[in-house]
Amino acid sequence: PPAKQQAIARETLDIYAPGISNAKVSVNGTTAIVSWDSSETARGTVYYSTAPIVMRETSAPMTEPYVSGAAVSESDVNTIHSVTLSGLSPGMTYQYVIVTTDLSGNVTVTLPATFATP
Repeated sequence: PPAKQQAIARETLDIYAPGISNAKVSVNGTTAIVSWDSSETARGTVYYSTAPIVMRETSAPMTEPYVSGAAVSESDVNTIHSVTLSGLSPGMTYQYVIVTTDLSGNVTVTLPATFATP
């Protein structure tokens, strides 16, 4: 291809995973809302469980890792994210991780964190 086309292709290649910031959980009874911001447009999934979260990388590039637990995903892409976890058991401690994938397939995974229901 001509040099101009190669230069354009290099400029649009996204090799950076989205940054995650301002992650927080708001619990109301047996419902929790997990919210966070990402540094670029992305789709998020929250994995959660009362058992320890297990994560494993996959061998394929640009692929989300295996994460144990129940999953709730966003339906849209955005930079401000919010996922509602409903039907939680009262009086339990939950572990959760946030997986955020940008439009190029770059993936960021948080370390496991916890929240508790009253």
